[in-house]
Amino acid sequence: MLPKSDDLEDLYARAKKLCAELGRLGNAEVTRPRLKDELADLSRTWLRYSPAIREAACCKAEVVSVLDDLMSGLLPVQAQRSRASTLKNRLQPFVDAVVEGVLVPVIQVEGSPRQVAARQV
Repeated sequence: MLPKSDDLEDLYARAKKLCAELGRLGNAEVTRPRLKDELADLSRTWLRYSPAIREAACCKAEVVSVLDDLMSGLLPVQAQRSRASTLKNRLQPFVDAVVEGVLVPVIQVEGSPRQVAARQV
């Protein structure tokens, strides 16, 4: 079942917030378990939504595959030592691509022109 656009918007907001938090840490090593857990949870959530998005064929398969690869790269974060800048560089392309590549097409499938117009501004 295709995830709701509200769920995807929440995922996007979480990714954007984490990206900003990683940016504030700069080049420091990420030692906070909460931050690592949030990144891993974000990744698992996307990878749980991804097959349904791909199956619905509302988005380009290439975009979904790229986003899958980006988020798969964040899964081992909990067990590895990583710098905030490295994690931000892995997460930023997801933040940049998810609205136009996934969120807007899902909103169009749901049929809410108001939401589509708000996202295309």
